Amino acid sequence: MKRILSAALSLCLCMSAVPAAHAWQDGTPQQNISAGMYTAAPAPYAEGSVPTPQEAYEAMTALKKQTEYAEGASWDNGNEYTWKGGTQGGIAAIGAGCVAFAYILSDAAFGDLPARMTSSVRFSDVKVGDILRVNNDAHTVIVLQVSDAGVVIAEGNYHENGSGGIIHWGRAMSRAEVEAASHYITRYPENYTPPTDPDANTPIGSGGLAEGLKWSLTKAGTLTISGSGAMADFSGASEQPWNGNADSILNIVVENGVTAVGSNAFNGSKVISATIPASVKTIGSGAFQNCKNLISVTVSEGVERIGDSAFQACTALKSIDLPASISSVGTAAFWECTELLAVRFSAGSQQVSIGDSLFSRCYKLGSVTLPKSIDRIGNDMFMNCLLLSTLNIPQGAASIGERAFSSCFRLASISVPDSVKTIGIAAFQQSAIQDIYYSGSEAQWSAIQKLGDVPSSLQNITVHYNSSLPDPGPDPDPDPDPDPDPDPGHEHTWDSGKVTAPADCTSSGVRTYTCTECGETRTETIPAAGHHYEVTAVTKEATCTEAGERTASCSNCGDVKTEIIPAAGHSYGPVTVTREAACTADGAQTSTCSRCGSVQNEIIRALGHSFIRNADGDYVCVNEQNAGGEPATVVSAAVADGYAQVRADTDRLTAGHAYQTEASAREYASSVTRAALSSAGSSLQYTINTVQFTPPTQTVDGEFVYTVTLRLGGRAAAAWLTTEPFYMVIPADGEPEPDPAPDPGPDIDREVYYLSIPRSSGGEVIPSVRRAAQGDRVTLTVLPDAGYELSDLTVSEARGRKISVWEMGGGGFIFTMPPSRVTVNAVFSKLPEDAGDYQYSTTIPDTLPGTSPGASDVILNPSPMNFSDVSAADSFYSDVRYCWQRYLMTGVSDTRFDPQGPTNRAMIWTVIARLAGRDTSGGSNWYERGQIWAKNKGITDGTAPLADVTREQLVTMLWRFKGSPYVNIDNLGQFKDAAEVSGWAVQPVRWAAANGLLNGASGSLIPQGRATRAEVAAILARFCQNVG
Repeated sequence: MKRILSAALSLCLCMSAVPAAHAWQDGTPQQNISAGMYTAAPAPYAEGSVPTPQEAYEAMTALKKQTEYAEGASWDNGNEYTWKGGTQGGIAAIGAGCVAFAYILSDAAFGDLPARMTSSVRFSDVKVGDILRVNNDAHTVIVLQVSDAGVVIAEGNYHENGSGGIIHWGRAMSRAEVEAASHYITRYPENYTPPTDPDANTPIGSGGLAEGLKWSLTKAGTLTISGSGAMADFSGASEQPWNGNADSILNIVVENGVTAVGSNAFNGSKVISATIPASVKTIGSGAFQNCKNLISVTVSEGVERIGDSAFQACTALKSIDLPASISSVGTAAFWECTELLAVRFSAGSQQVSIGDSLFSRCYKLGSVTLPKSIDRIGNDMFMNCLLLSTLNIPQGAASIGERAFSSCFRLASISVPDSVKTIGIAAFQQSAIQDIYYSGSEAQWSAIQKLGDVPSSLQNITVHYNSSLPDPGPDPDPDPDPDPDPDPGHEHTWDSGKVTAPADCTSSGVRTYTCTECGETRTETIPAAGHHYEVTAVTKEATCTEAGERTASCSNCGDVKTEIIPAAGHSYGPVTVTREAACTADGAQTSTCSRCGSVQNEIIRALGHSFIRNADGDYVCVNEQNAGGEPATVVSAAVADGYAQVRADTDRLTAGHAYQTEASAREYASSVTRAALSSAGSSLQYTINTVQFTPPTQTVDGEFVYTVTLRLGGRAAAAWLTTEPFYMVIPADGEPEPDPAPDPGPDIDREVYYLSIPRSSGGEVIPSVRRAAQGDRVTLTVLPDAGYELSDLTVSEARGRKISVWEMGGGGFIFTMPPSRVTVNAVFSKLPEDAGDYQYSTTIPDTLPGTSPGASDVILNPSPMNFSDVSAADSFYSDVRYCWQRYLMTGVSDTRFDPQGPTNRAMIWTVIARLAGRDTSGGSNWYERGQIWAKNKGITDGTAPLADVTREQLVTMLWRFKGSPYVNIDNLGQFKDAAEVSGWAVQPVRWAAANGLLNGASGSLIPQGRATRAEVAAILARFCQNVG
């Protein structure tokens, strides 16, 4: 599978073939500098011998004029150089590849001055001429210039677009990248403070601009635009008055008073940072286009318009925040910003006009916060955003343009507002969208005009009506396979374009662009604007039960249409309990609609007994009181314990079992109970205790037949009652026969209960329903405010008993509705300034549902497991089913599990992090947060995330997760290949064998063999069941 390689960051690995400790002693050229391996001998610094940073810069850059050191000259590990900066063991330091080039520039600047090395890199310590070891200790660079935003470097053995190693001058690195360096070498004395350059602020160029503006470029690299008024537009970089010094520009400061940044004003410069003040209203087309070193841009509140291609191909820009004052962003404004990771629009009051191709070819863009309201999703807006996994489209968007999400290979879900009226051709072509959360009704969705291939694309997408986008989960595919860097050939420089055919409400238009260099033209479609309807009159008011009508008129063309106002539905207020429920008797409650006054009567189901042990050793029910105030019901300990087990197992039945329906089981249980009561001639009450299923047998017709046995018990029963077996037949497609939907009857017979959710400071909890019947699954979505996290979440019955709640990921929780109203309480706490470890902030159980032996409250995957490559006859069937039901593993597709396929290390980190209750969503890739957590906990070193995991690596990570328990027995002698276990893995493998995680295949452990997906499922299942 191909990897996505950024032209700016595809660097050499430069790893020595000999151990670092001997890299210099044997005269082998040094390719990999390791912190601590080298300490220069102390040497006095002669007064005046230390160059200033400016002198060091001039000495190094002078080499650019020599052919062998020119930009683009060939340079790889075959290039060697003996350094003057120090020795090791008396042997000269010889560098190769990127190290050699850094040494050459260092000697050019510092001569034979000795060097110092440190492994702690602080940005404030880094100076011109310092050598940095970067890119995960795989590449060496040397610093040419330093600014507040970052540094400019030179490097040898630089690789671009898969080419051979070359020399590259002038790449920018951010402060964060510098401080991530493994170590750096400096030849300045310790505690050295460079002298202030008296000429730093001396202009090396200055002049006037249109409307009385002025410009000045200092020797230190700061270009300042000052005065009052708008900058003029330039047709290209050649017209810029500072073009002759464009390579010297590090910082751009536009002073307050300037009202517009002209088109192509800084196009192609080497600027690292830029500041745009509040007085500027417009950033012109191409203003910062091709500023390959631009790392930091500050766009102040007050800026309203960003022109076409304003930041196009700013390949070092990683993030940008745009103010609420923005009203329009032009076509291709951030096109091909290949390192852009995050874009955030502040919420404003006005609708923002969005251009086409806005983020096209932003391959690494993974986080986008759009404005509160936009006019559309433009054509090609997110095309080739390979790491984008989810997107919330705000209200106001009238259309989703052609190819808007084309080739978004990791985009799994989007939200679509009900303002969308048109979806353009190929909008979802080659995207991974599985879910669309639509804010309107199914009827409104059906009315959207879907062009070209969109209807066929939607066949594999689930549309959720009247829904909003939930928090996304981790993406299972970190390594998409497109080639994002095709050879572009001649790169045209397009003008801002002219409208050659205007668009109207129903017809598209044409915009034509012309290359300013060769005259070639290209056209793009201007999508039809679509009608913009505004409500003009309500002709019929909607009621709780009847829809209304209203008329709306298009503000552009005057077209008039009639719209349906959906029925409002009843809004029942607080309930009034008219009869309290008792242990064995139902209660009743009423509520009144605040809109129409209708009254709803509801049943409160019997509470059931709650027993405590008294001084006599018997159990009494605390819910019932006799006339003297004493507990009324007294039962023996055995009966009370049995009743508690009945309650627990009833909850488990409610949680669901694969290939059975609760209604079918309960119906049979009811008939058995009635028969038992009839024969007993008493008021004996029986309750389902357990439901037992035999392994299924398959008929010649492909049907699966289960044998089902019910075990019943009651509060006054002397013994358990076991039913005769009955049979349940499942169709060949694996889905149970649906039970007929019960007739809910009139409102008076409905058995539903309300959820009460008090307001919480720091966040809110949103339920999937406001009321539910006993046994219904209720989903809670927790939304902490900015700067807060969830610290506790409880759900309690009417009598105060807490109900089990399971965390489902992405801020979602689920519980089963009891036979009473419930209260949901959430407690939020402030996040610390530095949260450090990615500790998931939610209170969750010590183990996942069902991972503890004998766990009775299990939330299982309710869908059938339909993998074509896993059958009941396979030895690994039960293990795969166990992991799949508990959401520990999924298939490689809806129909394939790929049992013999490999599993990578990153997946194991993620699974273990989830087992520990950590939230693994939200990183820059699907495994980052699991990787960081596992590394911080000592479970892994964090390397090689996509490498296949071996059997001994897998059990070692699980062993470390459980605290690295010591096993004082040698239990590996029974295995033929025990000697192949790595030394570091002996204790983990002993532990795994002792706990049944590794049983040995034909007497062999195969410790260094690749762990297949089936083997991982088996080991995880045994871990959860045997170790917990």
